[in-house]
Amino acid sequence: MDDSNTHFNYAGFLDALGGDRDMVEKMIAVSKADLKEKLETLGNAIKNGDARQIAVLTHYIKGAALTARYNKMAGIAADMELLAKDELLETMEDNMTLLNQEWDRVLKVIEKVM
Repeated sequence: MDDSNTHFNYAGFLDALGGDRDMVEKMIAVSKADLKEKLETLGNAIKNGDARQIAVLTHYIKGAALTARYNKMAGIAADMELLAKDELLETMEDNMTLLNQEWDRVLKVIEKVM
């Protein structure tokens, strides 16, 4: 069974922001726009085979996902970051597909809980 907290832990994020629902909404809005842009840039870096840029972007995505409590997304980005640092790019397109699929799940959970 799919636990929505795996994709977006709303209660955890709300708690981290002191229960301020307005701040959660603002932070999620910023997060959604920012991660959309970073995912597009990451896709281009993967197409170009730029291991350094992939590592930088996946590190950023990992941090943003951890901050917003997008737990599974953070894990995928962390795995991609390690691969990029080792210049192991063979599976990057498949990993990007997984990352985008997870982002879609996160967005659905956000819509459901907010």
